[in-house]
Amino acid sequence: MSDSVETVLRALISAAVVIAAAYLGFALLQWGARRYSDRYPALIKLIDRARRPFRFLVGLVAAQVVSTRIAHVHGTWIDTLEHGLEIGTIVALVWLAITAVNVIEEQILKNDVKRDRDPIDRRRFQTQITLLRRLIVASIVGIGVVAVLLTFPSVASLGTTLIASAGLISIVAGLAAQTSLTNVFAGIQLALSDTIRVGDVVVVDTQSSAQSGTVTQLTLTHVEMRLWDGRVLILPSVFFITQPFENWTRNRNQIGGSVFLDVDWGTPVEHVRQEVTRILEGSDLWDGRRNFVQIANIVGATMQLQIGVSASNPENLFALQSLVREKITEFLIVRHPESIVRNRTEPLAQPPEDAQDAERDEKTEHADDGAATDEADKLPTHR
Repeated sequence: MSDSVETVLRALISAAVVIAAAYLGFALLQWGARRYSDRYPALIKLIDRARRPFRFLVGLVAAQVVSTRIAHVHGTWIDTLEHGLEIGTIVALVWLAITAVNVIEEQILKNDVKRDRDPIDRRRFQTQITLLRRLIVASIVGIGVVAVLLTFPSVASLGTTLIASAGLISIVAGLAAQTSLTNVFAGIQLALSDTIRVGDVVVVDTQSSAQSGTVTQLTLTHVEMRLWDGRVLILPSVFFITQPFENWTRNRNQIGGSVFLDVDWGTPVEHVRQEVTRILEGSDLWDGRRNFVQIANIVGATMQLQIGVSASNPENLFALQSLVREKITEFLIVRHPESIVRNRTEPLAQPPEDAQDAERDEKTEHADDGAATDEADKLPTHR
């Protein structure tokens, strides 16, 4: 048997030993995780999630063992193979680290759900944990990218030059990425200052009009809001630092709203109150807090009623407002048609009959005098 063949066989045997040892160790970890699943429930999830990156890493390590055994073989493809395996190992380690961070975040949030705490505090905690996870993942990816770049000799040789000119580069990079960095720092400030949280109902004033919606995602660069009609409004994080906005659920989850109706002065307000109470008590959308009917304004011959309602979230509030508006309109049309807004007109008062007769006689007398004057003008004049 030649030396080269023997070398290759030894390399393959070494790789097989590495793979077998790795899988044996992984199986022992699974056995231990299942045995202590009650004490460490996240460990089983971590091992299951890490199965694919672990296999990828084991394959790369085995390939590196083979390449090291046959390193004496001449050829540029060996160097290229080793460089590729080194990059692949870095990628696998980054993959494993990100998987571990995601599993830890999920377990922390899962444990928090089991705790009996205020929903506002829970949303605050979830927002901060999610942002912290994104920061860690971004840092891991950045470190992985730098590690991959440093595997190239040309990039590594530039390290001293880059360090020497770090001041100029930082200034240029800061000016070029000013907007992006501002959004990143704004996103961190939003999460840490607890100004808004995931699940909050906010009202923002955009260039077109005011928009209200629920915060569905808070990232390092932007905030996503789901509007009442299903649209998603995406705003940069710096918007919530530099522009004023309303947070309806800053201190409580429930929100309130009003329904305004223009009715006639003859509307029985007490009957409307009773009907609104009946509608709200028969609806699952109402949270039992706000229920009132009052006269908000009077303009001319129109009276404006304000009906106050409340719900547990924006979707239920919008549906409840629509329901009350529809039912009260139908109630007024069927039961109290006199409540429909109408324009009132009143003719001028007629003069008494005696005054009308006197005015008629006066007009007749003036007509007779005019006729006599015309006849006199027609007679010939004698001199």
